[in-house]
Amino acid sequence: MSGTLDAWRTRLQGLVETFMTVWNCTKPVIAVVSGYALGGACELVQVCDVKIASDRAIMGEPESGRGLGRRC
Repeated sequence: MSGTLDAWRTRLQGLVETFMTVWNCTKPVIAVVSGYALGGACELVQVCDVKIASDRAIMGEPESGRGLGRRC
């Protein structure tokens, strides 16, 4: 990724704030997946209260298979 460390930190903080908004929502948050939910999209689904996935849904963390993230 290009840019400075401060730019990356600012972008990452925005993503964390988005996830925490969903996490702290006082009403149930429902995720419906009918296609790809990879990387950050998969993580966003995980913080939702209810997850509904069609038989065409594909979720995962492809970066972990390339040594770029954590493996569970």
